[in-house]
Amino acid sequence: MPKYARYCPRANIRILIISLAFFAVNQLFFKPSFPEILFFSSWLNDLLVMPTIFSFSALARYVSGVLIVFNKYYYVGLLVFSSLVFELARPLLVKNSVADWLDIIAYAVGTIIYLAVIRGAISSRCCSSTSRRWWRLRGLHAGSWFSRTYSS
Repeated sequence: MPKYARYCPRANIRILIISLAFFAVNQLFFKPSFPEILFFSSWLNDLLVMPTIFSFSALARYVSGVLIVFNKYYYVGLLVFSSLVFELARPLLVKNSVADWLDIIAYAVGTIIYLAVIRGAISSRCCSSTSRRWWRLRGLHAGSWFSRTYSS
């Protein structure tokens, strides 16, 4: 797989924007309007957190030029780490926070959704050389900003 296809910037930007938009709609509209529906008040944000983390980290690595292959250990490790932080450490530090095993399932489902979407984008034309040229024209290809900023 070509280096630029590992990160698929267009797909990750779309995932990030959609995740953040759904989060905003949930916080501003769904939670206040439908407090009796547990999915909106408890699990929708948990479902969105892993795609947001994965897409942001892929974009950060793409722009900085740090080309790392994301394999299954990366995704599983980040899922386990996030679950431990959000469900074990946070309830100890934040008074109104509680640990819920269903949140961990929502994180896992969000991870699976992200992987399915990004795998579909990589196999389609989204991560083609045309996409790479689009980024290069804007000076955002892997390493451009990083190399100009931190070169000696």
